[in-house]
Amino acid sequence: MVAVAGILAATLATLGSFGLLSLFGVKYVNILGALPFLVLGIGVDDMFLLMSAWSETIHKTQLTVPARVGQTFAGAGIGITITSVTDFVAFLVGTGSVFGSVTNFCLYAGVAVFFCYLCNIRANNTFT
Repeated sequence: MVAVAGILAATLATLGSFGLLSLFGVKYVNILGALPFLVLGIGVDDMFLLMSAWSETIHKTQLTVPARVGQTFAGAGIGITITSVTDFVAFLVGTGSVFGSVTNFCLYAGVAVFFCYLCNIRANNTFT
C-alpha cells in the first residue's frame, strides 16, 4: 500500500500542478509532456525511502499499524524533505531562465514537487 500511495502522490501532484498553474494562466508548453515521468521518478524515490523505513519496523510486532506508519515516516521524513527541498530549489532557480519554455517547465515542476511533498506529509498526519 505504501508503494501505491507513492505513485498516487506523484499522480495527484502532477494533476494539481497542471490545474493550479493553468488556473493562473501559465502557458502550457510541449515539454510539459515529460513532467509526469519526472514527478513519478521523484515520487518513486520517496516511496523507496518509505519502503525502506517500513521494512525496519517489520520485526516490531508489538506495534499497531498506525504506530508502525508513524515510525516509518519518522525514519524516512528527513530523506524525503531533503530530496524535495533540493529539487524544489533547483526548479526555482530554473525559473530564472531566459527561455520561456524552460521557465514554464520549471514552474510546473517546482509546484509538482511541492505538491508531492505535501501529499506525503498529509499521509503522515492521517496515519499518526
